[in-house]
Amino acid sequence: MAKNIKVNEGDWICADKSCGNINYSWRDTCNKCGKDKGKVDIFKKTGTEIGRQAASKSGGLFSAEDWQCAMS
Repeated sequence: MAKNIKVNEGDWICADKSCGNINYSWRDTCNKCGKDKGKVDIFKKTGTEIGRQAASKSGGLFSAEDWQCAMS
């Protein structure tokens, strides 16, 4: 069952392909696997591309070019 996750501007996706956790903008390391933030995909208010990591975890539901609206 998917959770309804509220993503805010600046939040980021863990770069570890086996993790892909969405982290709050203020975190410097992933709270799930501990990997450093480094260079990662960051969510912006205008909308965010799903990206390869999330697309691969979606089981074919999304492609990397799809985007997620930041408005709820």
